[in-house]
Amino acid sequence: MLRNGEGNKALNGVESIFADPLSSIDMKFSALLMKERIRTVGLSRGATPQPDVAQFRLTMAGELQLLTKKGPRHLKFYALIAKKAAELYSLVQEDWGLFLNWKLHEDRGEIFWKATLVYRRSAVTRRIVQKYNQCIRLAQYATNSKYRWALPEALLRIVNSIGIFILRLSIEGLTPDAERFSASGLQICKLAGWISAENDDESELQAAVIAALLITPSSTGEAIDWARETISRIKDNQIRQNAQFLFDRGMKRRRGETFEGDIETTPLQIVENMAIALGIDLSDPYDPMAKFVEVGIKDADPGRVLKNCEHIFVSLGPRSPLAITTVLANRLGLPSIASKVLHCDLHRYHVLHATLDSAYAAFNERYCKSCPDCTPRLPDWKYSDEWQQQENLRHTHFMEEFFKRVRGG
Repeated sequence: MLRNGEGNKALNGVESIFADPLSSIDMKFSALLMKERIRTVGLSRGATPQPDVAQFRLTMAGELQLLTKKGPRHLKFYALIAKKAAELYSLVQEDWGLFLNWKLHEDRGEIFWKATLVYRRSAVTRRIVQKYNQCIRLAQYATNSKYRWALPEALLRIVNSIGIFILRLSIEGLTPDAERFSASGLQICKLAGWISAENDDESELQAAVIAALLITPSSTGEAIDWARETISRIKDNQIRQNAQFLFDRGMKRRRGETFEGDIETTPLQIVENMAIALGIDLSDPYDPMAKFVEVGIKDADPGRVLKNCEHIFVSLGPRSPLAITTVLANRLGLPSIASKVLHCDLHRYHVLHATLDSAYAAFNERYCKSCPDCTPRLPDWKYSDEWQQQENLRHTHFMEEFFKRVRGG
């Protein structure tokens, strides 16, 4: 059902397992894993911020632990590793959001804010190292555990969680640190692969191969060599072909190729990731900071208003350097948080409001409804940053005159 795009039906099937009084702990555990997979795919395809996906994984790991509180032991061990891996992933996502914010302000911005980012990033990095070491200890326990046959997928969660952190280290030029974490992650992949081979579970062997690709930024090296050699040892023809297909696709992505169905991070997701990393709870309807970010994200694309007339032009309103909206806009690189001005470049009308929708509601009521010159844009017109930049250039003289009129000059 999931492969056919019927995620909701699959979820209904999962829920029916929990409703059945005859379902065993093992069945319910498998159902929870499937629920996690379905929801994670749905969240990712829905452009959900990665920190929210991380929070969902934490929630699911908690449910796994609750389900296995009294055993069986092999599932209890699995749930413990899953919980620690989810905690690691959450910290890695926080680190990534802070890194994005640091890159935004690397060559500009307030000195105080940059110092704050350095402090916060250092603190999160220390927590990542501590949490990863906890995961390493669990992997070491798993090596000699009589329950290790149940743990390959759980162990690979650790590898999948640390991958983005390794990427961040590589981007920042911290190559020795990146290589150290990559080598450690590869050992976990090898452990998962060894356990899988020991139990003739070649599907998990394939998963170990793909996980190895996530922890090495390079197209060569020990992880790549191990992945190739491991694929060659897979006996099942279909699994081997699928592993080779996924490996080849992963290597092509390193060369910049994209594929249909790839999940891409949008610019707005980047803003959301940065906001969440700064401690702004975007899901809290009572958080005023979250409201500002929500307005900024929504108003970053003014196409819904501009399409109504080709004479409408939008610009940012006046900003006080000390206003919270100005500070937040600067720290997130999201100028649309600030107030907006709607202009008519034909009749020289204008309206200033905090949000684009409220500005257009007033503008439309006051001017557009009775205007004989209102000319909607063509049906195939779409807003883009490139289009906006051209409009900004075209309206340079118009905006100079506007500021003169506003200031009484």
